Amino acid sequence: MMRLIRVALVGWVVSACALGPAASATNYIIEKNIAIPIGDGATVCAWVVRPTGDSPRPAALEFTIYVDPQQDVTRLEYAADRGYAGVMAYTRGKACSPQTIAPYEHDGHDANSVIDWIARQPWSDGQIGMMGGSYDGFTQWAAAKFANEHLKTIVPVVPNNPGNGLPMQNNVFILANYAWVYYTTDNKTLDDTTYQDSKWAALPLRWYRSGRSYQDLDAIAGVPNPWLHKWLQHPGYDAYWQRMSPYHGDYARIRIPVLTVTGYYGDSTAIGYFNALRRYNPAAQSYLVAGPWDHFGSQGRHKPAILRGYHIDPAADIDTWKLTFDWFDFVMRGKPRPALVRNRVNYEVMGENRWRHAPSLDAMGAPQRLYLTDTRTRGSFYLLAAAPPQQVSALHQEVNLADRTTMNNDSYPYIIFDKKPDLSNGYAFLTAPFPRSEEVSGFDGVVHLRVNKRDLDVGLGLYEMLPDGKLFQLTYYTERASYAADMSVRHLLTPGRDASVPFEQDYLFSRWVAKGNRLLLTVNVNKNAFAEVNYGTGKDVGQESVNDAGSPMQVQWLTSSYIRLRVHDPDTMTPPPAVRGGRRFVLRSPPGPPRRASYSLRRS
Repeated sequence: MMRLIRVALVGWVVSACALGPAASATNYIIEKNIAIPIGDGATVCAWVVRPTGDSPRPAALEFTIYVDPQQDVTRLEYAADRGYAGVMAYTRGKACSPQTIAPYEHDGHDANSVIDWIARQPWSDGQIGMMGGSYDGFTQWAAAKFANEHLKTIVPVVPNNPGNGLPMQNNVFILANYAWVYYTTDNKTLDDTTYQDSKWAALPLRWYRSGRSYQDLDAIAGVPNPWLHKWLQHPGYDAYWQRMSPYHGDYARIRIPVLTVTGYYGDSTAIGYFNALRRYNPAAQSYLVAGPWDHFGSQGRHKPAILRGYHIDPAADIDTWKLTFDWFDFVMRGKPRPALVRNRVNYEVMGENRWRHAPSLDAMGAPQRLYLTDTRTRGSFYLLAAAPPQQVSALHQEVNLADRTTMNNDSYPYIIFDKKPDLSNGYAFLTAPFPRSEEVSGFDGVVHLRVNKRDLDVGLGLYEMLPDGKLFQLTYYTERASYAADMSVRHLLTPGRDASVPFEQDYLFSRWVAKGNRLLLTVNVNKNAFAEVNYGTGKDVGQESVNDAGSPMQVQWLTSSYIRLRVHDPDTMTPPPAVRGGRRFVLRSPPGPPRRASYSLRRS
C-alpha cells in the first residue's frame, strides 16, 4: 500500500489506487493514535479515516474494546468510500490510552465525549451515526442514553447488554465465552494466544464434574479472573449493570432513529433493547431487521449459505454494512429509506424465502396459546394443546442436583436442523399435525410450577418436527425463577406453593411450518456444564456447590403453563417457492461437543 507521510498530522494519506476496486476514487486521510480527552482526566484512543478534501461531512463512529488495526482500517475505509469520516474509538485503557482497561463500565460516558470531540473537528458537519455489532452494539445504546445533540442515529447489530447477555442472561451466569475477559483485557490490543488456548473448551466439563461452586471457575482454570468475582457480586440486574446501558426512563431520552439488526440465532439482547425502547418511549423511531443468522453472520457483508445444518433462504443473504450506510444516508443525507426497512419490524420467514414487514412484533401474527397437558400422544411425548385444560394437573420431575454424570436441558441451538436433543429427562410436548401451512413467529408465555426448593432455573426449547421425525430448532429460553418477576430483585419461592415464571422472548424467530408438521416443546430444569447450577437453597447461586444439593429437586410442572406464538393467517399468504422445508437442509455433524453461545466474542 502506497503511503505519503505527513509530518504535521498524526496519521498519513493513503493513495486509493493501491487499495483495489473496493476503494473510492479519492485518497484517504488516515489519522491514528489520536488521544481524545474524556473530561475526568482519562483519554481514549481513536483512529480516523476520511476522504481527502475540505468539505465537512457526517461521521460514522464505532466504539469498541477490540483493537485490531488491520481490520479496523478496512471498516473505516468502507465508511470513507461511502463519503463519511470513519472514526474507530477504543474503550479506555486500550490502544494508546494509558488508563486501566475496564470492560463496559465507562463506555457510554466515553463514547459521548468522543461524539463531542468529533463535532468540533473541521472535517465534521456535526452529524454522527454509530455503527457496529456485539460489544460495539452495546456501546451505541450506552452512548444513546446521554441524548447528545450530535448523535443522529445508531445501528446496533446483535448488541450485548452487560448483565443481561454476558456474563449472565436472565440472571443465570453462563460460561459462554468465559475467556473473553483475558482476550480483551490482558493487553492494549487482543490476547489471541491466551484466547486460543484449548483449555477453555474443556473448562465447562472440568468445573461441572468437580461439583465446585461457580466462583471457583478461575481456580479450576488456574488463571485468576478478577472480573468474574466482581460480576458475581451483582447477580441481580442492579444499579451496577443499570448504569451501563439505558434503563427504564433512560429510553425516554432516546429520540433519534434506531435501526436494530439481529439474527434468530444471534445470541443477542437486541429484542430486549427493542422492546424496552418501545415500552418506555412509545413514539420512538425504532426499526428492526431480523433474519436467520448467527452472531457473526448478522454482522457480516455476506451470510453463510449453511448455518449449523440449515441452508438459509437466498432472500436472507443481505449485506449488513451496506444496510448500515444506506440507513445513515437516509437519516443524515435525506436519501430514501432502505427498501428492506419497509415497516417497524422487518423479518425473513425461514423456509418461505420471503421478507415480511409489520408495524410491531405483536402484528407479526395472531396470538395463539399452546398449553401443557398430561395427555400422552406417542411414546414419551405429551400433547401441546391449543385449548386450556378444564382441570389443572401436574407432571412430576425429579432432578438429582448432586449427579454430575448427566445433564439436563440441552436446548441451545448449536445444531439447527436434525438436532438430537436428549429427551431422557424433563418433558416433551407435541402439537397435533398442522392442518395447513402457517407462518409461526415469536415466543413468550408463563410456566406454572411447584417445587420443594426455594429456587430453580427453567429451561425451554422449541422445535419444528418434520414427518420423518427430524427436528428444526426454532428458539430456546432459560430463566431463573426467583428473578422472573423483577430482574433487579430476587424473590425466593416458597417450597410446595404454586409459582409463576413469566418469560418474554429473548430471540425472535419466524418460520414457515408446512402442513403435517408439528411443534415440539421441551420443558426442563436447567442443570448442565454451560451455566451456574442452581441448587435451590436460596443462597447466592454463585457460591453454591454440590455440598448444597441436599435431597433431589421435586418439580411439579402445572398444565396451566403455556407458550404464546404469533401465527400468520395462511389465507392471506402466497405459497412459498418449491424449494423449502427439509429439502433446503443438509445434515452436518458438529465439530465437537455441544457448546453455548460466544456472542461477545468478536466483530465479524
